[in-house]
Amino acid sequence: MDSANPFVQLGLPQNASVAEVRAAFRKLAKQKHPDKRGSDREFIDTVNAYRRAVELAAEPVTVNRPVKEAPKQNHSHAQRRRDNNFNAVVDFRTFLIALGSQLALLLLARIIS
Repeated sequence: MDSANPFVQLGLPQNASVAEVRAAFRKLAKQKHPDKRGSDREFIDTVNAYRRAVELAAEPVTVNRPVKEAPKQNHSHAQRRRDNNFNAVVDFRTFLIALGSQLALLLLARIIS
């Protein structure tokens, strides 16, 4: 399978979609896998053809293509409360650290003077 065209190696037409490329690869991989009495070289050639075909079949990004919005997170009320409580604990810890460092500076200033 040393053909230069990865679509020919996978037995697909030039205009095959990524889904068709994946399906063809899975079928050939089952047949040519070394654990299924295939040779290492044939399997490696099939994997390389699959990688090149996916790159070629991938849709190019165009300027007019709409941008997909990120899915909205549907947190439950309990999850939001846990998140808020965690933030409060972190804020309180930060406050204690700042307070401790201020007290240490005051004590150090008294000891020095």
